This record gives sequence, structure tokens and C-alpha cells, in this order.
Amino acid sequence: MRRLFTVPKLLILFSSFLLLPLISCGEDSGLGASIDTKSPVLSIEYPESGVAIRDSFILAGTCSDDKKIAKITVTVRSLDKDEDDKGFVDDSFLADMALDELSWSITLNEYDDSNPNYFNGWKYADGKYEVGVTAFDNAGNNSGTYSRTFEIDNNPPVFVISNPGVVKGSGLNPSAYGSIFTIDGTISDNHTVSFMDVKIFDVNGECVSSETYDGESLPFFREEDIATAGGTSVQIAQFGSSQNQRYATIHPEDHGTEYYYAQITLTDNTKAYKNPPKSSARTAEELESDSCGNSSSKVYLYDSVYKTLMSSRNGMGLSAANLKDILAGLETNDEALAILNENIIDTAAGSDDDTMAGKLSFSLNPESNPIYNVNGFGLHFGNGTDQTASCGNTVSVTVTAGLDGTNVAPDSVKLWIKHLYEKPSDPAALKEDLKKLQVEVTKLENNEYDFIVEADKSADNPTTTIHTDDAGDDWLLIYDYFQGNDRKKAAVSLQKHFLSCFLQREFLSAHIIFLA
Repeated sequence: MRRLFTVPKLLILFSSFLLLPLISCGEDSGLGASIDTKSPVLSIEYPESGVAIRDSFILAGTCSDDKKIAKITVTVRSLDKDEDDKGFVDDSFLADMALDELSWSITLNEYDDSNPNYFNGWKYADGKYEVGVTAFDNAGNNSGTYSRTFEIDNNPPVFVISNPGVVKGSGLNPSAYGSIFTIDGTISDNHTVSFMDVKIFDVNGECVSSETYDGESLPFFREEDIATAGGTSVQIAQFGSSQNQRYATIHPEDHGTEYYYAQITLTDNTKAYKNPPKSSARTAEELESDSCGNSSSKVYLYDSVYKTLMSSRNGMGLSAANLKDILAGLETNDEALAILNENIIDTAAGSDDDTMAGKLSFSLNPESNPIYNVNGFGLHFGNGTDQTASCGNTVSVTVTAGLDGTNVAPDSVKLWIKHLYEKPSDPAALKEDLKKLQVEVTKLENNEYDFIVEADKSADNPTTTIHTDDAGDDWLLIYDYFQGNDRKKAAVSLQKHFLSCFLQREFLSAHIIFLA
């Protein structure tokens, strides 16, 4: 009976032999190997979130896993468009992994100008997007989705220019400027306009604009951070101000009308992102180009497009933003697009016959600023008769707008007088002295200085005086419209100074500062 329960030794040995491979084989065994429960690790390193991107761009980052990453998926989805909107995107891709499987990348927004479904050749329309990136390993574990938002903008600013608003060869008179040269119009762009570059040529086609910017010599004048809301007016040069060097570069003489042509280029603040971290594939020249935004020297003359496109009474009532979206392919308006294409002017282009043909035409005359006449007192050079003042005389000032069409703000009027020890004989020297006075007054204005007129002086608040040279006393402030000085007090003060000068056989010159 006991033999019935005896297990043969051969059977025990055979069972042990079968059990050994079952215990020692495979990753899922409990001896020496483990189940893959760890998720991949992933990050997005380039570009940073929230940037404005132009051109095709590289999305890149790092990745790792304790075993092996099987794939990295990338999704791109529109944030500012619904599914029924033109340009809506909801795409999925597989990213490329580096050979060491420690980094990944993908190029997005391909360019193909033959694809009718693209936007001016770009796969993605201008707008806001979100990308999501997820890494998966062979066991099905994932890193979770990491997201970045950014904006795509592949279209330059749209500029409807009103002044200067005449193109060479149009048969119209050039836009006339006096002592202030401005660029005026309406600009539309999805982002900040970083630069307005204005290159100026004389009537012989020679460039007469130049300045140093960030250590680089430029053949144009550059203005930064151009305002676009509510219309744009950018002052490029002004005679007799902090921008006088620019004005003098264009118009060396301080009188007379000269004629010029302008090329205007606008650049927004977008960048190209094609050089992720640890990459040295881009040259120095390419990196410099990457840092520059969408740029264009093309404009639309206000007189050419306003009535047909922008006027709500006689035209289509379109805004500059509408024009931008039509040009970008986001709005469909074939009639408006045809008008825009017909009226676009490239200020950087000329023709074989005339290199200035596409340039904007204008004139400058530094003497055509607001004009004033002083009656009741005057100093003449040469054979003219001086007007002398005495008690009871009235000195009146008449102010008119000059060629600039800019009226004088009354509260910017100040009257200064100065005792001279002898009658001036050199008009140039006196004019230079008046320029120095204007510069010093402007400095005080910019520093919000509290001016004190002669009639209101006290021991604690002496009269405001300005020293310009040693040919006479300092300039003395006797009237300031901004402070609402009593005219009678100012007149008494003025008469006393005139009387004092007259009795001492000294000569006096008066000067009025006008700030537009």
C-alpha cells in the first residue's frame, strides 16, 4: 500500500528540470528583471511659450525613459478659430527622435506656394495655436501631454499712408513740410511694429539719410516701437530740436525749399525659430536674419484706397485690420483684393528708367514753421529804423500757422528779454544765440521745471534766467502764457526794462519761444 504513494526519483528530477526555465525567462519574471511601470520623461525646450513666429519653425525638446521610447506625438490646434472658420487647424504628427533618444524635434508650418489651400504659401494661417507633445514607451506608458501656446504671423504690417502721400511721377505736387517732417497714416499688424526705417534721397537720387544705431551705421533713420492704435504719426526730423541733426543731414541750409524722395520700411517683432538648443546649424548671418520680423516697404496711398475700400459712405467700410486679413487670406473679398493689388506701391522699387519712380515725394523748408510778428518794438540790421519802446507803448504779437499747418498752443508762449551792451551788427550771431535759448528752454520744459516770471519773483523764487553767452545779460522771463500771468504786470515789467535800457543807451532784443 505504501508504494502507491511513493514518487519515483526520476519523476521529481524531471519536474524540477521543467520548472527552472519557467522561473528564469522573460522581463515579467520575478528574478533579475522587472515589469516596465515607469513613464517617459519629456519637455518642450524650444521655442518658449507665447512667442510670435514667422516662417516654418522647429519645435524641440528633451526626452528619456528607463527602457525605450516608442514614439512622440505632436498635436497642433487653433485657439482663435472655430471648426467652421477658415484656417482652423487640428493636426497630429510624429516627432523625430535623435539617435541617442535623449531629444526630439519636428518642423511645423511647411511652405508650398503651389497649394491653393495654404495661406500665401504657408500651411497655417496667421493666428493663435496650441501644441501638445506626448511621449510613449513600448509598454504603453506615456509622459502626459506637455503644451505650449504661440502665435503665427507671416504677413508684414499693412500701411495706408496719408503723408507723404504723393509718388514721384504722379503729376501731383510733392507733400510739403516745413520745420517738422512726419510720417502719417494707419498701420495694422497682429503684433508690435518694432521699426520704421525711413531712407531719404535728394532730387539726384543720392541718399541723404544716415545715422548710427546700436553701433551700426545705417543709411536711413530708424524709429522704434511704432504706435498703431488710432492712427500713426511718427516724427522723423525737426529743425531746431533734438532731432535737428537729422534735419540738418537732409537739409543742410536753414532756409529755402528742397525736394526729396522717401523709402519707408516697416518691420514687426516676429522671429524665425530654426535653431533649437545644442544646435549650431545656423550661420551668423542666418541667425541675424532669424531675429528680424516680417518686413515690407510696400504702402497704399490713402487717396487711392480710402474712398473705395475704407469709406463707410462711399466705399466698403473696411478697416485697416480688414485689409490685413484679406491680404493674409483670412477674409475672402475678391473685389477688395483686386483693388489692393492694383494700388500697392513698393517704395523700395524703381524702374529701369527711373530708380525713384516708386518713392514718396515731399519737400522741406525749415523756415515754414509757425510764424509770429512783433509790433511795437523791433531791431533792424542795416539801414532800417529801429522801433523803440517807452512807457505806455503796447507790444503785440500775431501768430499764424506755417507750412506745417500746426497751430501754436497758446499756453506754450513765453517772452524773454535780454540787455545787450551794444547794438548787434551780425544777424547770424544773434540767431545762434536765440537757438541756444530755445535749446535751454526745451530742456527745462522736458524736466517739468517751474518757470518764474519777473513780475512774480520773490526772495525764495527768483526770476527764471538763462545764460547763453557773454555778449549781454542773461535772458529774463517776463511772460508765460501757461501760468496765466497778468498782462498788465507783464507790461509794467516790460516797460521798466525797456525804459532802463533806453535811458542807459543800451539795446534790447526780444524773443518768443513757440512749442507746437
